[in-house]
Amino acid sequence: MALLTRFLPAERAAPAEVRRQAQRLSEVPLLCTLLDGIPDHVFVLNARRQIVFANRSARERLSTERDGLLGARPGEALGCANAVREMGGCGTSEFCTACGIGLAMLRVERGLPAEEDARIPGVPGREDAEVQAVVTPFSVGSERFVLLALRDRSEESRRLALERVFFHDLLNTAGGLLHLADLFPIAPDADLPELSSVLSRLSQRLVDEIVAQRDLAAVERGEYHAEAEAVDARAALESAAEVYRHHRAGRDRSIKVSDGPTAALSLDPRLLGRVLGNLLKNALEAERPGAEVRLGCRLEPGRVCLWVANASAMPRPVQLQVFQRSFSTKGPGRGLGTYGAKLITERYLGGELEFDSGPQGTEFRVLLPR
Repeated sequence: MALLTRFLPAERAAPAEVRRQAQRLSEVPLLCTLLDGIPDHVFVLNARRQIVFANRSARERLSTERDGLLGARPGEALGCANAVREMGGCGTSEFCTACGIGLAMLRVERGLPAEEDARIPGVPGREDAEVQAVVTPFSVGSERFVLLALRDRSEESRRLALERVFFHDLLNTAGGLLHLADLFPIAPDADLPELSSVLSRLSQRLVDEIVAQRDLAAVERGEYHAEAEAVDARAALESAAEVYRHHRAGRDRSIKVSDGPTAALSLDPRLLGRVLGNLLKNALEAERPGAEVRLGCRLEPGRVCLWVANASAMPRPVQLQVFQRSFSTKGPGRGLGTYGAKLITERYLGGELEFDSGPQGTEFRVLLPR
């Protein structure tokens, strides 16, 4: 029975055929020697996208056995969470339609080399990765193969994304401070108390944004020291709502904290504020002026659900990549919002972050142990 696929063909070559192809390549010692000398991960794939050769770098980092990667597909070897979503494996899920490696493989089928950036969401216990994939078709005799070289860009991408987000938010707030400072010489005395209040609020936001970037960098490195305190769930929602009622993202939009139960939580209140703030900011930016964004709390068996909802639906391609580092619909320099929220929730708050999006709107849910 043929395996179902939502993207690339699911069929695989039999194990005996994979071993024969691997033996064929081993008979070209110069090729294997050259590929072993490359520090990046390099694979040779057959026509079914299965690994028939992995260079020394890939073998040492991805498998304890010399032939342990034979027959696997790239996403399976790399521990991609999307590679186990369908029975057909790597390349066959709907999520794979947004994968740079899969898109490059489509172009190679026309006999052309391809280069794409790809984000690899890790299975539990394995970090997400960002790679530059270079795919080149070649032949040995009459048999066709594909050379796949993967350069790890995770650290570079993380550093650049943090810098861009930091400077983006920092400049926004600094611009507000500068504008306000320009008003002081011409403001009537009656306006000075109000201007002073706004100046104080903008200054506090500037400090908060610097601290937020510092904390997120520490979270990604696994160096953040969480400090658990007693936190009231409803108070946390009200605090996030109050911050964004005065934020640029909340301009001409309303924020409502829905009536409902509350719960006592034991966690780092600053990190919970980061998560709720990121989700609320994204929801506000997704809506048109005049729209309403809602927050609330639900009690579920054994856990507390804090939710953020807005009326607009996310396009399906966005849903498939929403938790990937550096992905954003807002252009360069953005994209750590939902990724950062998920990272903090799972690594430091001991919970889960999930969402639904469709004609009824979009709802993100922070699920925390009671």
